[in-house]
Amino acid sequence: MTPYRRSTLLALLTFALGAIAALFIGSAAIVLGAHQPRVGPGYSANALATPAPTCGPESNYTVTQASFGRIGLNADQVPGSACDECVLSVNMPITFTMYGQSFTNVVLGDNGTLSFVANPNPPGTTCLPAPGFTYAILPYWDNLTMNFSGGGIYTTYDANLNSFAIEWRARKGSDPVNFEVTLYETTGRIEVIFGSVSNSGDSATVGVQRDATLVTEFSCDAPSLFPGLLLTFTQPPCPTGTPTPAGSRTSTRTSTVTATHSPTRTTTATVTPTSIAANVLVGHVTWQGRPAQPHPLQQLPISLTLKSATIEQNYPAQTTDASGFFTVTTGNLPPGIYQYRVKGTKYLANSGTVSLQGLYSGEHEHRIVSEPQSSEPNALPSTQVEIGFMRTGDANNDNTVTVADFNILARAFGHAVGDPAYDDRADFSGDQTVNIVDFNLLKLNFGMTGAPPIRPQ
Repeated sequence: MTPYRRSTLLALLTFALGAIAALFIGSAAIVLGAHQPRVGPGYSANALATPAPTCGPESNYTVTQASFGRIGLNADQVPGSACDECVLSVNMPITFTMYGQSFTNVVLGDNGTLSFVANPNPPGTTCLPAPGFTYAILPYWDNLTMNFSGGGIYTTYDANLNSFAIEWRARKGSDPVNFEVTLYETTGRIEVIFGSVSNSGDSATVGVQRDATLVTEFSCDAPSLFPGLLLTFTQPPCPTGTPTPAGSRTSTRTSTVTATHSPTRTTTATVTPTSIAANVLVGHVTWQGRPAQPHPLQQLPISLTLKSATIEQNYPAQTTDASGFFTVTTGNLPPGIYQYRVKGTKYLANSGTVSLQGLYSGEHEHRIVSEPQSSEPNALPSTQVEIGFMRTGDANNDNTVTVADFNILARAFGHAVGDPAYDDRADFSGDQTVNIVDFNLLKLNFGMTGAPPIRPQ
């Protein structure tokens, strides 16, 4: 063993011992640092505290995502909003209810922050829960500025939908950043749409929180945002006549964009009234640690389970293409809402729900995406689901990143393909060498667990 490899392994082992000690004292932040990138729709930072109700106004929000949202035309600039390190109080034309409390005034910050009570609007971000924010929506919390010509916050009231849209036109350094929050008085729904983002939002925090006890985080310092991404935050309603239950919350990732598949995507703003039963499901993932898509190293095996109240379909493992897409046939499944779960070798599982009923028609019909029929013969209508970011580090494929995975990496560290000690399970980057890149990927996700298997309904 060379001195370099010995010293490096010693450092790795020191990390492992520290990780074990931190886990025993309940301080995983000591291992990962207090502010590590993470993506997880519905992430709750209060998992070890008294579980929140699973429905109603005292429950955590759930967040669903879809592609090809579009920011509306917001003409009314908030006076004084072309500013830097500023907050502004705005009277809303609606009464919006969040976590059971109703508000007619909102405090907006130039750093992509919104709160109905307290909004410190600091330029430095943290993962949620964030101190100082109460009854807050953080659509793109980052160190932004709106102090330039054309910058500022713009609003629109839609009387037909009884909604209030708030748009930020900002910059991150020299990068334009543009996003919109829409609040719906009738349903309490929150929509966030991204127009322009800086480096896929890799320094932003996105989520909602009441305080330190009720938190739903979509992402924190992770490259998870893209133009056209639509996030919808809702609180699950309780069944009529049923008391609000207590228990741990199950987070879900949902995409309900249904379209007619074509090799060339054309986004339009047309509403298609006819529902088309889908014959194939086209899923898309982004594999962490691999070069940007399209790239051959994004071609990785993935398994898929679809489950409804009465049917479970387990698809054989297949390989995503260089752009992260995979396709399965669904012609034998009846229309309806299905839970999905995907798992890749070395990767943590993701899950969510998807509709196989046809085109989604919601409160914003102009956001429906219609794709033309493919010119290929026998082309099938398809449902498309954005599954999102797949986190790596699961060397032993048990859906959690622990010391067991670190031990596999430590034994193979410094070895390449052809060496007897090389272990492909620890090669998370796909470069056929187990090195510091793979160690950093494991460290980033240490202590995380993927979506559990789908339980019977």
